[in-house]
Amino acid sequence: MADHPVKTANIKVWRGGEGGADGHYQEYQVPWEEGETVLGALQHVYEQQDASLALRYGCRYKVCGLCGMRIAGEDRLACTVHLKDGMEIEPMQHLPLIRDLVIDRRPQMEELKSLSLRADPDQETDMVAWKQTEAAGHYYNCFDCVECLCCHSMCEKADNGHSGAFTLVKLAQMHHHPRNAHDRVGQARDAGLEDCVDCRKCHCPYGVKIQQNVIGEFLRAAGME
Repeated sequence: MADHPVKTANIKVWRGGEGGADGHYQEYQVPWEEGETVLGALQHVYEQQDASLALRYGCRYKVCGLCGMRIAGEDRLACTVHLKDGMEIEPMQHLPLIRDLVIDRRPQMEELKSLSLRADPDQETDMVAWKQTEAAGHYYNCFDCVECLCCHSMCEKADNGHSGAFTLVKLAQMHHHPRNAHDRVGQARDAGLEDCVDCRKCHCPYGVKIQQNVIGEFLRAAGME
């Protein structure tokens, strides 16, 4: 019996040096089996065609958050997106570029250090009662964040003095925490919350309800909604 020809897909991958130097799209033809993901296709390129391609990933199953990138114009986790013919794959926006699809995460993580994202261990809380509250549901949803930074990349205000949606998510985690000891609403204002009033476009590819449990919550608490 004759072997069936392998189905293939053509993808365009953004290639470039630090800061976007010499940026261009490079085309690759990759095997396209049923259920194949964009990350799988990029792994094939790196392992079988072009070892100079720079990309970052860890778990390959939507836990580590390292494979965030722009796929067909949307910020997604590459391990969750099914491959399609003709896809354009780019690095995320509003973040320093190291090379190709690899962005520098350090500025975002350094900013978090100044926000005192810690609970007060001495604050007494009835945790059994708290777990039955609406705030507990919001808290657990916010902690679904895998720090992929996709929400930051899609934030249209991020290059204009706005800290970005990712910072607001991290503040919301503590805002909903039963032992929070800081003014997270004030910190959200300082991070650029006001810019969110007429935007409200960012979302989480992993399921954090940013518009409801983060931005909406802060806007209501600040009397801005």
